[in-house]
Amino acid sequence: LHLLCRPVLPDDTAARLAALPGPVHWGHLLGKLGHYGGTSWVLAHAQTLELPIPANARAHLQRSMRKEVARAMWTMAAYEDLAPLLRGHAPRVLLLKGRAIEARAYPARLLRPSNDIDLLVRPGHRLEVENWLTDTGWTRVLGGGDGHADLWHGPGRRGAIDLHDAPLSPSRFRGLTATAVHQLFDDAVALDDGTWTLNDVDHTALLLAHLHAGVFTDLRHLGDLACWLHAVRPAPSEVADALHRWGGTRCWRAAITALQRWDHAALPAQWRDVRIESSWRDAPWRSLVHLAWQGSV
Repeated sequence: LHLLCRPVLPDDTAARLAALPGPVHWGHLLGKLGHYGGTSWVLAHAQTLELPIPANARAHLQRSMRKEVARAMWTMAAYEDLAPLLRGHAPRVLLLKGRAIEARAYPARLLRPSNDIDLLVRPGHRLEVENWLTDTGWTRVLGGGDGHADLWHGPGRRGAIDLHDAPLSPSRFRGLTATAVHQLFDDAVALDDGTWTLNDVDHTALLLAHLHAGVFTDLRHLGDLACWLHAVRPAPSEVADALHRWGGTRCWRAAITALQRWDHAALPAQWRDVRIESSWRDAPWRSLVHLAWQGSV
């Protein structure tokens, strides 16, 4: 599953699968796919590699894939409906994570499993954005547990938005003040379709912070992150500086350690070679991260 649950297969996948001590245990793998999915990748890659899949496991994969495709298509439709809000010369919202990763880092015509759209609201524009969403049929469902994001559902509950006041919880990243969020908008970049998103360095810092927080510890998101690093090639030192400004210095150390343990060979050379300077203060923290990482993956 570690090899198959990613958008693009590593070049040495066949050799690594052949080195396994026994046949693929499909029942175990299906139980590990989890909420975020990746079923369509696993099934497509298994067929490409001509792996023998038991009939019951194949039927399970096909059912899961149909649900995954439906959710992804609802998300795509919602993205198009939100176009007037997302595009413009002075954006009121920025696109975060999933759809931005897909636009920048995915091969053409490759499905990315998706459950929702993450949007960052420019400080001072929250009411304006909420009124626009309400007028176009969206409904606020609940507020985020840490107070920095709300969940909205589209008409007929098809499509979902996480509406953020800050890209990360300000209670944990104390450097993400309103002034810092304004700066993210000032430094934003436009995608080919006119939608605005974080610049490459800030976006990479966000993804690594989510990896550290446990949001990106499933295999689908790790595959996302590896694709992103290969596509945009941000300088590790600049990403570390961004996280430091946000108050996430230890987050940087833990995320890099976890990412390199996932699949060292799958990373760009500049990220494989990042070395984390440690001290006695970091040792208990890094041990905890290592144990949590082993348990989750």
